[in-house]
Amino acid sequence: MILSAIIPTISLARTDNAISSQPLVKKITVENAPTPKLMQKQTKAITPQSQPSTQSRNIAVASTEAPEYHPAISKDPVAGTLLGAYALETDSMNADIYFTFSTDNGQTWDPGAFIQIEGKEDYPALEYWGRGTTFFGTFCPDQNDAMGSAQYLFEADDPTDITTWQLISWDWTTYNQRDKESPDIATYSDVGDHTWFYGVQVDTESSDYSGQEGEHIPILYFANYNDETQGWAWWWNNFEYSAHTAIDMDENNGYMYAVWDYDNASEPAQNRDILLGMADVHDWWAENWSLNWYTVGESNVNETYPDIGAVGDCIQIVAQSDEAGNQDIICFYSSDGGDTWSQSTVVDEAADELYPRIVSYGEYATCTFVKDGDLYCCQTTDGGITWSTPLKINDNAGTVPVDYRTNDITITGDTLWTDTRAGNEDIYFDNVGGQPPWPFLEVKTFSGGLGVSVVLTNTGTGPGTNVKWELAVNGGVLGRINKVVNGTYPSLAVNEEHTEKTGLFFGLGTITITVTMTCDEGDSETRTTNGTQLLFFTKVNT
Repeated sequence: MILSAIIPTISLARTDNAISSQPLVKKITVENAPTPKLMQKQTKAITPQSQPSTQSRNIAVASTEAPEYHPAISKDPVAGTLLGAYALETDSMNADIYFTFSTDNGQTWDPGAFIQIEGKEDYPALEYWGRGTTFFGTFCPDQNDAMGSAQYLFEADDPTDITTWQLISWDWTTYNQRDKESPDIATYSDVGDHTWFYGVQVDTESSDYSGQEGEHIPILYFANYNDETQGWAWWWNNFEYSAHTAIDMDENNGYMYAVWDYDNASEPAQNRDILLGMADVHDWWAENWSLNWYTVGESNVNETYPDIGAVGDCIQIVAQSDEAGNQDIICFYSSDGGDTWSQSTVVDEAADELYPRIVSYGEYATCTFVKDGDLYCCQTTDGGITWSTPLKINDNAGTVPVDYRTNDITITGDTLWTDTRAGNEDIYFDNVGGQPPWPFLEVKTFSGGLGVSVVLTNTGTGPGTNVKWELAVNGGVLGRINKVVNGTYPSLAVNEEHTEKTGLFFGLGTITITVTMTCDEGDSETRTTNGTQLLFFTKVNT
């Protein structure tokens, strides 16, 4: 077992001056910051379902006699495949996590598979990896499963082929961890050949580890970038009594944004505010343990149940606020990657609005929430400054449980929620609209030969404007290889492809090939792979 001996830096990295001068978001200086710990991974079985799920409309995804609740959903934007998950309770002491998928925009759902582990699992979370057809997920273990410290990573290389699904786990009792609560996951795919680096999981748990004890403290999990058999856990006992975590990662740059609500001891009344952690995960690959912490919120106001979305430089944090004496939904938003922040109101009607969820696609974002037993959504088209009039999603009034994480949503508006219209808790689906026609820039293939060739395309739903691309090859003996070509497409239509080449170049040794694409709409893509240059011939690792 390997322990890290590197002391993390708590440098502000890109946000110090602007954030520290504003009352909404304040930097937190952490003394004696902890370092992550390593653990070997294990694998567990996944059991195919034997019975299909029942179909009706809105659309019932799971409607057995047993309670089904706390759904999660994610979408492959290229193939259009939807992957869903939910907890199915067999009795008061047992619940399993079920996975299901749809290839026809949610009209029908395959029974998929479930994970059978002794005890009561809950709170699944899912996210498309960002390339290929791979999804990752996680869920909360039973509190008797490794004392509640068990960390699970679900992987589906092809959601329509159950034989490609696997479950990986880590047992953190070695470090006296316990009592995980409600995990979330965010993925990142620009990892070169290190495809086991899935992204980051976050949660709250408690620690009895000597010198790092704490109750209900933030914890982050991520793979060891340099060893696929190991994973890191990084817990922070500086922030006790945290809860309700959420995370998003910006695929454009590898920045991670995680939130919790927590008891802010710096306020006289110790109100609950939002705890925000920000980091560039590329630093962690080199074991440079940098993670920047901030408190978000107004004085003498409780902000709870946060969720976060981040794309490009646009970040939105939604949360409940009791400033008006009841529960309303507010949004903290940034349009410059977290350098400056402002606050807006999402909805503030007389009834309580509860348990917000958000999915972001740049300046556009969709927020869902529960009010009076109904599920609503509203949208922003200006990065969180203004929000549309809420739209009710469920057809039958008063059938949505008033519960944390009772629903989930994708960027294209595909929504799963818990619904009791049939007399018990079932899982329903509908599409409420979401991302407008939008480019999705993609580096489709790399190939070698007499130089490097790449195929560039747009797999989104709308054209890209002023698409700038660059193909760079660096490395070789003594770093002598430095070949760069670039260009601009005035417009790149949906499914349009271009092959770009470096042309012939000379060198010897290992090379790094990096392709970047950007467009005016805000989407971007960076892909990196390695290869070998043998004089005039290039061999590309695939």
